[in-house]
Order: sequence, then C-alpha cells, then structure tokens
Amino acid sequence: MKFWKRFKKIHRPIALGLALVMLVVAGYGALRVSADTVGTRPSTGMICTESATATFTLTAKEGYISLTDGNVVYMWSYADGKDDFQHPGPILCVNQGDLVTVVLHNELPDAT
Repeated sequence: MKFWKRFKKIHRPIALGLALVMLVVAGYGALRVSADTVGTRPSTGMICTESATATFTLTAKEGYISLTDGNVVYMWSYADGKDDFQHPGPILCVNQGDLVTVVLHNELPDAT
C-alpha cells in the first residue's frame, strides 16, 4: 500500500516518461540480434565457385511451397542438379569476369 501512495505522488508526465523508457529498454533487448547471426549466409541454395570457368547444373522442377499464411501453393522453380525443388531457386555466386555455363534440365510436366 505504501508503494501506491508514493506512486500517486509522482506527477503523471513523469510516470508516463518512466513507463516509456522502460518499454524502449525492454523492446531493445527483445529485438537485439546476436553477433553470431549477423553477416551469415544460408548454406542451402547457394552454389559458389572460385574457378575462373564455372559450370552449374540446374533442374527445372515442379513443387509445392508453404506460405506464411498457412496456404500451400503449387509452382515451378529450380533445383541444384538432382536436389530437391526450392524457392527461390539456387543462388549462383562467381567472381566478376568468370566464364559461366549453366546446364538446364527440364523435368516440368508441360513443354516449356
């Protein structure tokens, strides 16, 4: 009870200011990203090479993806060689000036 009596003595603007500061501090802690996750790239779907002449094999496939709203959608995309369908398709990374060859296999149900 003594706490509430003291709290009532604090002016409303001061109490609101303190509440705002506490919310900002609490939100900052919740939104902070750990240093381990900054600057990392996903290992799935990225195909990199250091060779000056790179050959990539992609396969056009059909598949299903799950959307954030819970729906499942049928679509076409690419796979790395014989790997599973993925969306978005694989990322090919090479150095500027490299000679790049992409071999495309079509496993889609319709002629494209």
